[in-house]
Amino acid sequence: MKLQSTLPAAIGVAMLFSCSNGDETPNDNQINLSESSIEIDVDQDIKLETSFNREGYSNNEFESDSPIVASVDSDGTITGKIKGETTIRVTTNDGQFSGECQVKVNPTNFLYVEPLFAFGEGMEYFKTHEQRTLGNQSDDGLVFNDSNVDVELVMYLFENSKMYGGAVILKSTESVAEKTIDFLAQRYIPIGNENDVYYFADNDVVAGVTVDSQLGLTVLYLEFTESENGRMDVKVAIKDGFEKLKSKR
Repeated sequence: MKLQSTLPAAIGVAMLFSCSNGDETPNDNQINLSESSIEIDVDQDIKLETSFNREGYSNNEFESDSPIVASVDSDGTITGKIKGETTIRVTTNDGQFSGECQVKVNPTNFLYVEPLFAFGEGMEYFKTHEQRTLGNQSDDGLVFNDSNVDVELVMYLFENSKMYGGAVILKSTESVAEKTIDFLAQRYIPIGNENDVYYFADNDVVAGVTVDSQLGLTVLYLEFTESENGRMDVKVAIKDGFEKLKSKR
């Protein structure tokens, strides 16, 4: 008889625990994202969906490690800005829980192949690694011909036998000029313009583009350097580079 009276009570307790476990509020330990890594194009948008079930939490906060490369809105919409890679981080309001998504932004404008940015290398390096056909050569310069119909030629400038600048001379048409500005804007940060020269830069390279009466439509690339006196004067360096290019035309 004792067993018969105990059995219903035990079953009732088991059912109570079973029901309470099923009704427990989920407690996620991290924010779940629809993607852990994505590739998008410049100017492309994609929304990052999130899932986080934990009592007392509702809204999440979004942040990009590099908004210059890709920005993110409060609703998780990511927008590609310039070529590069960054991380989108999602956190709860109190910063206790998080998730992240790696983002790679690709350009869509492939007007030309940029020069090799092997600053400091000698001429033999470029003769070996440059895919274009070598044209003319001097003590302080190399000229390569390009099969691209929009490119006139590609030049490398040398000082003390080391490369310090590369240039692409393109066809001087309005259409190519517009594409050139867009090409650079998809890869670098615009940093201003002066005397019809437009300047772009990233952490490694500075570029100046202009339409010169002697050179035509030209993009000049230099290494972005720092010295004991601070960062290089980009405008002065680009201006000097254009003058040296003119002496070789």
